[in-house]
Amino acid sequence: MCLHLIWRIIINFKIMREVEINGLKCNISNEVLEYPSEGYSIISGGLNAMLWDEYFELFKEHTKPYIQLIRKFIELNDLTKTCADEFCNDNTFVFSDGIKIGFSWRGWGDLVSSINGKKEGYVNYYMKN
Repeated sequence: MCLHLIWRIIINFKIMREVEINGLKCNISNEVLEYPSEGYSIISGGLNAMLWDEYFELFKEHTKPYIQLIRKFIELNDLTKTCADEFCNDNTFVFSDGIKIGFSWRGWGDLVSSINGKKEGYVNYYMKN
């Protein structure tokens, strides 16, 4: 069994802990969503390497609570070393208010790179070698 398939099984069957800030809850779903669809957004990327504060400031105020919850979810569920090819194709962040957010591979790389705070850039979290 290839490592990619094993990782998908672990992600899909691992019990992920839901996170909450100010009554808004976040979890993941492995439901395949079509884009565009109502309430579903995809965050793309390929930005210059940046720290969390710089990355976070790119978002509009009404989006920031979702991005904060996604960061909290990633940290709490130990996904800070997870590459896009292991996560993005099969997982969507789902919020208690019905909003769903997915990430392109580069978008995931930008996010995780900024969370890790090393200014590595998206490429280090794009695909496992």
